[in-house]
Amino acid sequence: NVTNLSRQENVFHYTITKNSCSSKDVITVRNNILDVNAGDDQTSCNGTASISAASAAPTGSTGYWTIKTGNATFSNNTNYNTTVTNLDPNLNVLVWNLNKNGCVSSDSIRVTNNQPSEATVGSVISVCGDTAVLNAVKPATGTTGQWQVFNGAGVFDNIYDEHTVVRGINKGVNTMRWLVTKG
Repeated sequence: NVTNLSRQENVFHYTITKNSCSSKDVITVRNNILDVNAGDDQTSCNGTASISAASAAPTGSTGYWTIKTGNATFSNNTNYNTTVTNLDPNLNVLVWNLNKNGCVSSDSIRVTNNQPSEATVGSVISVCGDTAVLNAVKPATGTTGQWQVFNGAGVFDNIYDEHTVVRGINKGVNTMRWLVTKG
């Protein structure tokens, strides 16, 4: 076995000697392994990311992206810099592969999709005082909802409770925002 071959061509000379006679032969072993850098790990807040390997496939090789873990739709999986959509929630591992003469070299990146669940609240509330009960949909596991005053006034009993009471609202229109975040 021969190990620790250098990249590209490795030339070996083989000689058999018997008494004063010898026979020689030469064999060339080509190491086609390539250095691969898939780029930096990323975080997405909307299920989409622009990914870029350190370089395009070198001459004589082909490059292509694959999915190791999670899900992704590549706009062009043979382009070293491409856009991915439809990422699964949380961790997605994407692999940049280089193929040269049947030898595949690869490196992976981690794209974490922190897209929160959709913030959903009830309809317009009309009250005859300065207090109202708000009603939002409880955020998905791993996400946090938080009430904010967007326009007007109000003090929340519990800003993290999707069914909180808001007090001290102004006369007229007051707009409260239910912000859902992840990560």
